[in-house]
Amino acid sequence: MPIKTYTIATNRAETEPRKGHIVSFAREGQTPVDVALYKTSGGYAADHPRTGYAIRAFDQISRMGPPVPFKAAKESLLFMLDDMEGYERIREGCRALPVLNPDFR
Repeated sequence: MPIKTYTIATNRAETEPRKGHIVSFAREGQTPVDVALYKTSGGYAADHPRTGYAIRAFDQISRMGPPVPFKAAKESLLFMLDDMEGYERIREGCRALPVLNPDFR
């Protein structure tokens, strides 16, 4: 799984880079969407790297107990993108946001 650096959206004037595992997902015949999973103390949090915005609904973080491993976080993310219409929600929600990182989808 590639780790890439992207710029995140903040309320400060200076940009802030973040590194994350880039997971790509696409429905048949549609363009792919990228989601970045980055390590936190309780597991992995999710960003949309193209816009730099956090996607809190896709965070895989354990508040109590051991941290969520990367494999489980990725499997859960792919399930949410596929079976819970996450792919459509990302495409709809990010359509109106400015593009900070044009190299991502």
